[in-house]
Amino acid sequence: MTKLEKKILEKVYRLETKKTISQIISQLSGWLIFILLSYFFVSVFLEEVFQFKTWEVLESITDDFELFRNYFFETAYIIYEETPKEILFLAIVSLIIVILFTLTFIKNFGKIRNKLTVLGKYWRERK
Repeated sequence: MTKLEKKILEKVYRLETKKTISQIISQLSGWLIFILLSYFFVSVFLEEVFQFKTWEVLESITDDFELFRNYFFETAYIIYEETPKEILFLAIVSLIIVILFTLTFIKNFGKIRNKLTVLGKYWRERK
């Protein structure tokens, strides 16, 4: 290979390395941010549920499964009515976003792993 070809290949590999690393960092940081937001909103939601003693309705129903099955929707509606809608909405949206981030990361994991493997081999052979 000529020096020009080596310089071009090195620039291409350097560019791909930066692109791959920035992609991994951005996906992981977005995932982490939404996990923390989900944790915050779900914990606030559960705190509200426990504060209004709504959870006691579920405790009395769990003794008898048949009774639980019959009154499940009524109990869920009571919990829905007593919780703040904004917090419930934010908790559900943030959990959905975390699930979407996770599925996207899992879907792209093979591509990212292959890129990292090739880039790692190149940088090890270069030294």
